[in-house]
Amino acid sequence: MNTASPRVLMVGTALGGRGGIASVVEVLRADGLFEREGIDYVATHAEGRRLDKLGSALRGLWRVGLACLGPGGRPAIVHVHAGSHASFLRKSLVLLMARMGGARTVFHLHGGGFRRYAAVEAGPLLRRWIRHTLEASSRVIALSPGWAAWVRECAPQARVEVVSNPVRLASPTAREHAEAGRILFLGRIAPAKGVDELLQACAGLAARHPRLRLVLGGSGDLDWVRRRAGELGIAGR
Repeated sequence: MNTASPRVLMVGTALGGRGGIASVVEVLRADGLFEREGIDYVATHAEGRRLDKLGSALRGLWRVGLACLGPGGRPAIVHVHAGSHASFLRKSLVLLMARMGGARTVFHLHGGGFRRYAAVEAGPLLRRWIRHTLEASSRVIALSPGWAAWVRECAPQARVEVVSNPVRLASPTAREHAEAGRILFLGRIAPAKGVDELLQACAGLAARHPRLRLVLGGSGDLDWVRRRAGELGIAGR
């Protein structure tokens, strides 16, 4: 951690790891946001064995506690990237320490499973804690208008803003290389990412658009997507 008090303390998973949070943070870091805004980054999660994960969580929480509650200068803003289950529990403790230290807080919601986690898997006490955490945050960032609407239903007093995930774009290629009718999907190939809806949409358009081709790039259940495309009659597309 920097010796000077950071203006913003950002908390998430270890840089260079897998998953949406690590990807988003890496784009922000590579774009120079950390330097421009005086951001210090603390990881409370890392890939590896259970003991490695526990050690990362304890070290990260200790650093956050020192920054937010210690005798030195404290951050003005604490921004957490959170998913479901253990990720939410860790980040809710971070936000609690931040509020105790007088910082403004940002809860940046990731993870398509959070709705089920909050509405179905969580018991009554945990649901109250989830709602409290959302409503006590200075801002909640949702990745889409649909997610923002759900957050407002779950926590009516939450102050929600929509900020889409950043993507680093390569230099644009010449337009003559574009292929009419080709649709490109990049990401994890799974129903939770909307791939089934995309396949159904292509099946509905295939008869009217004979040049339509769907290209899926990423890891995931490739056997499922091939089987599903066959069921919808677009295996050749």
